[in-house]
Amino acid sequence: MADDEAGDERGLIRSVDEHLTEAYGVVVDDVVLRTWGNQQIELTYLLLSAAITASGGEIDEADLWSVARAVAFTAPLDPTRLSEAKRPG
Repeated sequence: MADDEAGDERGLIRSVDEHLTEAYGVVVDDVVLRTWGNQQIELTYLLLSAAITASGGEIDEADLWSVARAVAFTAPLDPTRLSEAKRPG
């Protein structure tokens, strides 16, 4: 049971990392890992935003708020909340 949960969590983290890399052209997996499950959406948003802009990317606020929500609460990305151009797959 614990292995299934760990696998699910790794899958969620991977999907967030892949989305951010595709949407913004930068790798910020360290920020995702540091803020994963912290239940602090605003802090997560600010850290992701800073990392993306420091790497030369431009953020889409609506998209990034949705990602921050998913990261803070260890939830799957909600495609209905992502910007049209930023939706995975």
